[in-house]
Amino acid sequence: MAIWPARRKRAPSRRVLEAVLWQAFRAPLTSVEPMPDAALGYVYRVSLPGEPYQAIVKWPRHLGCSAREARQLEELRKHAVIRIPEVYLCDPQREVLVLEYLPGVRACSVEPPDTATAERLADEIVQALLAWHAVKHPAGFGPLDGPYYGLWVDYYRERVVAYHAEICREGSPELMLSDYVRKIAERSLARTDGILAGAHREAVLVHSDYHLADLLMDPKTYRLTGAIDPLDAEWADPELDLLHWEWPWGDPQHLLTKYQQQVALPDGFPLRYAFYDFWYAMQNLARIGWHDPQVDHRLAQALDNAMQAFL
Repeated sequence: MAIWPARRKRAPSRRVLEAVLWQAFRAPLTSVEPMPDAALGYVYRVSLPGEPYQAIVKWPRHLGCSAREARQLEELRKHAVIRIPEVYLCDPQREVLVLEYLPGVRACSVEPPDTATAERLADEIVQALLAWHAVKHPAGFGPLDGPYYGLWVDYYRERVVAYHAEICREGSPELMLSDYVRKIAERSLARTDGILAGAHREAVLVHSDYHLADLLMDPKTYRLTGAIDPLDAEWADPELDLLHWEWPWGDPQHLLTKYQQQVALPDGFPLRYAFYDFWYAMQNLARIGWHDPQVDHRLAQALDNAMQAFL
């Protein structure tokens, strides 16, 4: 489902968290620490008197997302070369997840490493992604459990059409877009077939939100300790995983360069990249009502320029 259903209005009470922990572990809650507020849910690190001693409780803001994320984590874990949180509990009635706590800090928040350490970390990040991209799905593109599509463009077009319909819906102040951004949205939607004509022909497993903010690492050793928070893990074009790969210690495109040393990207990649980047922003607007007008304009201009250059 491209557009998520109704939002919850409030965070869970401590009493609810205690009930969830008892359901998951038959153990009392000894402490709870709210994690940095996430756009898609309330997240808590909780402590227990026994194994596993610590866990993560995710309380999605949107109904129906807990089972979705649990399924995505399950599939990613099967094929991962880095740690993916185990799902201890998924309760669709309460709409809550209890996950394994992975140690480490978000990779985007650490101090700059030396050059050799940064290179080793970049290689580790790329190799972890390539392990998922090596997993192909013979039935085609689509959600993890189907339905499947023989052509990527047929699947992705449905998503873009749904986002476009939502961002053009009248009566919601947060959905206001400039005339220019709306024009580029409409033009790119009309040219979707041409834009995606050169996309990868094989469906691979993607994380779907693979960037430094969702990678955990040891701040002392700079070794990856895990990946978290998939958004739409599915059978897709691997290029969806190459967005927001800004490398903070030197060339911003360093990770992308390393990836391309391993994988030859089909012709037209700059156009597809601009297309995916723009519609990722429109996805955030359609799903959670978040956007930045300046970013919208920059992404629309980049897509406009790419369409003029490649179409």
